[in-house]
Amino acid sequence: MMNKKTVYCGETIQNKCGKQRHPVKDVEFANKFVNSERDCEVYSNSPDFVSAVKYITKKQNVEVEFFLNGESHGDDIEIIFEDFNRALDMIDKLGVTK
Repeated sequence: MMNKKTVYCGETIQNKCGKQRHPVKDVEFANKFVNSERDCEVYSNSPDFVSAVKYITKKQNVEVEFFLNGESHGDDIEIIFEDFNRALDMIDKLGVTK
């Protein structure tokens, strides 16, 4: 059995994230992350990475724990995506809708 994987998300980790990757690279990295044979932690605000980790760990029966702004949400990513979607809400408010 593989070891536990931990993903930290949210505004509190903004300065810890590296450069932005192409979404395909996020999925490739998520696969490597999940298949690592040791306990791993990653800081990411990438929706593609978070989704990929969620579904790859589920398929491979690997334990994962997601954190949003320091608070654990187990393997549930719904609240993380609610947080990510705040940016879309801001765009809607600031932009012009036809």
